[in-house]
Amino acid sequence: MFFQSDLTTDIFAAPTLSSDVVIDISGEIARVNIRQRFRNPSEVWLEGVYVFPLPERAAVDRLTLRIGAREFEGEIFEKKEAERVYREAADAGRQASLLSSARPNVFSTRVANIGPGEEIVIEIEYQDRIRFDDGAYSYRFPLVVTPRYTPGTTPDLVVVPPAPREDKWPEMETIKFGVGRSDQPKTSPRDIFGPVRNTEDGSINLVSLAVLLDAGFGLAEIGAPNHDITITRDGETRAIVTLAAGSVPAAQDFVLNWTPVSNSMPMAGLFTETVDGSTHLVTTVLPPQNIDPTITMIPRDIVLILDKSGSMHGTAITQAKQAIRLAISRLPKDARFNLIAFDNAASSVFNSLQPANEKFITRAFEALDRLEANGGTEMREALDLALGSPRQSGRLMQVVFLTDGAVSNERELLDLINRRLGDARLFTVGIGPAPNGFFMRRAAEAGRGTFTYIDDPRELDDRVSSLLRKLERPALTDLSLTWDLPGADVPETYPVRIPDLYYGEPITFATKLAGTNVASLSGTLKIKGRRGQEDWTMDLDLAALRTAKGVAAVWARSKIADLEAQQGQTEAERDRARDQMVETALTYQLVTQFTSLVAVDDTEVARPQGAPLAQTEIKRNLPVGMSMDKVFGTKAFGKGGMTPVQDSMFQNTAFRQAVGLPVTATPATQMAISGGLAIALALLLLILRRYRIGRRAA
Repeated sequence: MFFQSDLTTDIFAAPTLSSDVVIDISGEIARVNIRQRFRNPSEVWLEGVYVFPLPERAAVDRLTLRIGAREFEGEIFEKKEAERVYREAADAGRQASLLSSARPNVFSTRVANIGPGEEIVIEIEYQDRIRFDDGAYSYRFPLVVTPRYTPGTTPDLVVVPPAPREDKWPEMETIKFGVGRSDQPKTSPRDIFGPVRNTEDGSINLVSLAVLLDAGFGLAEIGAPNHDITITRDGETRAIVTLAAGSVPAAQDFVLNWTPVSNSMPMAGLFTETVDGSTHLVTTVLPPQNIDPTITMIPRDIVLILDKSGSMHGTAITQAKQAIRLAISRLPKDARFNLIAFDNAASSVFNSLQPANEKFITRAFEALDRLEANGGTEMREALDLALGSPRQSGRLMQVVFLTDGAVSNERELLDLINRRLGDARLFTVGIGPAPNGFFMRRAAEAGRGTFTYIDDPRELDDRVSSLLRKLERPALTDLSLTWDLPGADVPETYPVRIPDLYYGEPITFATKLAGTNVASLSGTLKIKGRRGQEDWTMDLDLAALRTAKGVAAVWARSKIADLEAQQGQTEAERDRARDQMVETALTYQLVTQFTSLVAVDDTEVARPQGAPLAQTEIKRNLPVGMSMDKVFGTKAFGKGGMTPVQDSMFQNTAFRQAVGLPVTATPATQMAISGGLAIALALLLLILRRYRIGRRAA
């Protein structure tokens, strides 16, 4: 049921948002500053909520509230306590901001008491690592959250920003208006993270962006596949990169790639920072670059999974189908394969794995040509089908999953992978303008494989070729670390289990040396592993370190990510993991699923007593290339609300799932008719009763 608010967006103008981003890259580490400018063009006091993405491994450690020339630094609290501090400030009319995490790569900013005609700036900072793959470095800054499909079987996984209290707040009148509530005006489709802007209305939320790149080695090429950029060189190793257009709508991930000059690429990088008397290290080591010809290739069974849901419509499904064509055409003769496609349901091209010969490849291509993107995103059935493929001794099972990851039940799917994987390997390929990096990376890590992004169709051939090389064999296996240190303290390294490494990818891990100062650090780190049938080792001199701000935050985020992935099966194990995550987050001032940052202007009360506060969500763009019709199951809603046809679609179960409403939501038309009949029957019974009473009295 929808409740009509006393005031709607027709009465006041919604707040607008623009963002300025500066990405400072030093070697393997990125420090990112985001300034979100909330403007209130209306004549009422507003509270704005904005949901936005950050990289899945971002260590968010700073929030600043700026009002004119005044600044207020945020403090980290456990989530419930942070929400209480923020709510009390909002109730009292003070200007405040709350930064929370709904997923490791989805955050929300809440800003209370933005005055009429006023601008409030929220400044967010985080630390992150650079990605290296196949001889090139890359950094992805996500700009939009792809609408998420919510399977009806997992309503407990639906996460929305906290709803306002239903009662009147103290000393003020509240305009109840759509923050995670069903009274949101029905002029825009929405998912679990809030409303999505009607693409016919144009794009909003402009972003300016600059990258200060200090690679630490000679730069050969710099490029951005998704945006036009301007590059200003500053010597051989440094450059400044900006958007050629000045600013762009937040509708497609920004990706920057750079490659080193030949023979200038370092084989190892050690970056360090001392915090509270302890040394923190981030270590990156490149594996051997050449494939070992002595390694015997194991015959392989390959299952390719294609996401053909509505969010993949357009360029995403085109790229995915091209990638699958290339992958199948390059399979070795002794390989067997199958192709699974899914939307609301999953189906396979063949009943079982088939040899990679001309006959079956032709049939697979014909089936691929007939596929179109539409419907929901029921990944579970597809993964079940793929991981349930019969295993044969002496053959390696590999699953390649091409998707944008636009689902809300990531945890359920990761649990499924952990349970069903066995000795198979899972490789993920991110497709589309804004893939769900959190799910893509975690699924590949759980599947002991790798993940790949394809942003530019021109990169498709190279990316698929690189993926096939990784599928053939790992570069290093059975990796372990041995520390030769003067102290007795045991280093704390994450991830705890170093995975297999594939050609073209580095070994990267973060370590804390408790009670050790960088100045006194000495000794060596020995990395051991197997390269084919032979032992492989590399010794790193711990005295040859480069200092970098934020390394400690990267270590803390790595520890939290490892704990999230291994929370255990029992309630006691999950409680212990949660306690460790909270302790680490509070110590290193990080935003996580259990902690939030809150900043409050405690110097003055801004909103006059008795003045109402209107609460509203700031819409986000639909990612570039996506179709509102395909994503939400109907054409974009018109400004006048739903048409009768749209209303009937809204009652459809699949459509409700696409917008994140519970599957158990009752059809309004059906219930209205039932209610009307019930009322009519009650009136008839009342008339009959009075008639009988009247006759007895007579």
